[in-house]
Amino acid sequence: VALENNTKVEIVDVQTSEKTGELSAFPAPERVLVTPDGNHLYVTAIPGNDDTLSTVYDFNPHTHALIDTILVREGGRGIASDSAHSRLSVSTEGYVYEIDATTDVVTRRIPVTCTLQDVAVTLDGSELWVAREDDQGVEVFDLATGTFKQSVANSGSAFALKITPDGKQFYMTSNRHSYVAIIDAATHTVVKTFGTFLDPKRIAFNA
Repeated sequence: VALENNTKVEIVDVQTSEKTGELSAFPAPERVLVTPDGNHLYVTAIPGNDDTLSTVYDFNPHTHALIDTILVREGGRGIASDSAHSRLSVSTEGYVYEIDATTDVVTRRIPVTCTLQDVAVTLDGSELWVAREDDQGVEVFDLATGTFKQSVANSGSAFALKITPDGKQFYMTSNRHSYVAIIDAATHTVVKTFGTFLDPKRIAFNA
């Protein structure tokens, strides 16, 4: 669990609901991602007020040791794993950084002219989906070329974005307008929306 206001990521045992450890991710951790193989725990962090560099932390989830740090610019926020191609996608202020998950080296930077939040990758690694905070909402990019494909209609002010375990749908939240949208992954269209209280942010699916 990323605690943005105190620079910590806390670890909780699901069975006992007790805290079992914590990690430091200075200055403000945003998102936490455990890779599908369970061997890496990545944390994105936004910079301080006088800093243009952000850090992506790579921890060993078993020992809690810091493996590596990766510098990105413009405020690191969302993070997604593409296990089919051993890479990570990290959203920032105006860019999505692509990182080689085997070397922790930045390999590409895709420009998206907006404040970005969550990112998600299709299960086959062919498409990158990006949550934009403005009225354009969710955008889809071709990962082979790094080029824009289309915007998803009726997905404005997107914040959280997660692909379902079967890869058939994306769920997104709009914390500005207090709703959740379900998007068909194949047709890139919203198939259902439902309202929520206050400002919904993160999304997770159980097993």
